[in-house]
Amino acid sequence: MRGGAPAPLAAGETVRVYRDNGILLGEAAVPAGATSWQFVTPALAAGASYSFTARVAAANAAEGAASSPFRLAISAGGPERLASIQSVDGKSVDPLSQAPVFTANPTPTLSGTIAGGPLAAGESLQLIRTGQAPRVVCGQGCTNWSIQDPLPADAQYQYQAQVLGANGVAGARGNVAVVVLDTVAPNAQLTLSVSADTPEGNIRLSKDPLPSGTGIHDPTPTIKVGVSGAAANDAVEVSVSSDGGASYTSLVALQPIVNGSAAISVDHVSGVDLRLSGSDRDLPPPSDAPLAVIYRARLIDLAGNVGTTASSSHQIGFYGCDDLKNAGATLPTGGRVATHAEVAAGPENCAFCHSRRNDTVQQVPRTTMNAGYRYWCTFSGNKVQLPAFDATAASRLSPFLKK
Repeated sequence: MRGGAPAPLAAGETVRVYRDNGILLGEAAVPAGATSWQFVTPALAAGASYSFTARVAAANAAEGAASSPFRLAISAGGPERLASIQSVDGKSVDPLSQAPVFTANPTPTLSGTIAGGPLAAGESLQLIRTGQAPRVVCGQGCTNWSIQDPLPADAQYQYQAQVLGANGVAGARGNVAVVVLDTVAPNAQLTLSVSADTPEGNIRLSKDPLPSGTGIHDPTPTIKVGVSGAAANDAVEVSVSSDGGASYTSLVALQPIVNGSAAISVDHVSGVDLRLSGSDRDLPPPSDAPLAVIYRARLIDLAGNVGTTASSSHQIGFYGCDDLKNAGATLPTGGRVATHAEVAAGPENCAFCHSRRNDTVQQVPRTTMNAGYRYWCTFSGNKVQLPAFDATAASRLSPFLKK
């Protein structure tokens, strides 16, 4: 075989030739300054196919990058057409690395092509699974092919394809496809927790992580996922649903688990506006309706089996009184979130939680409301909740006070 070098070789440099999965065949003697080389391979088996690569080796034995693979099929008197296996259940087969393709389908579909044109009269394509008799896939005129092959049990299998001539002599076998059937779902330990920052300094949340069902007053809550005891082929994904679980959006795509454990932390940018900003900074956020979300983590192996699942449901928006109680704050009994109309009308009298007073409920006249506190105010005898103020300017309170 002959080849070229990307640049003239320096003194002491050689070209090393490898076969298949890194088997060193030898070195091509190349004079300094040369840009081409040739190499005579050892004897090759009839009816077999090979893949060759070359690397430039320096005088200190350090090697450069490998060349593109060169495939060679040795005919044994059969057809010279080479059949290849390109995919298993739609997953690509790498002919060089022979990396296994994982599937949970006990009847996988193998697909491929035939080089050299359609099969002639009397020719057929055969699929060979190790330890089994060849199966005829297609005949005259065939160029692209596919076949389902039932597998008896979870295990690793090897396939090759070949063209059988009209004289009954088979041509060279094509690439090896390694298929791993795995129908067992992963069952490692999986945990999911949700934590949130609280912009109101007067509210202390004593429960972190937040229990499922707790309201969140944080537009970017943090989701933490832990995995232990996972298998080598397991991966974890984290996603969020805002339509009750009908569909999910990925927060962390499938992430392989290394050494059996993983710790993942990701912020969910919900898009919920909970700030007082811009020209409307004196008004509450644009919507009273919270965003209901479900956070979910799942273990999924390389075959696609879904195993252990953990989830937590929350509402992102204004706190309701029950939400704050669940989160550990001490609040007035009863109550609900104020509507825009009620806020615009202004409160009559209020109560608030004060962190410096151990979150005890204090009464305060409406004329002495201070920035930085969350108030529960009475409108026509109904307790409602106002947003906390995030600045000290008295003008920020004007929309909430009656003149």
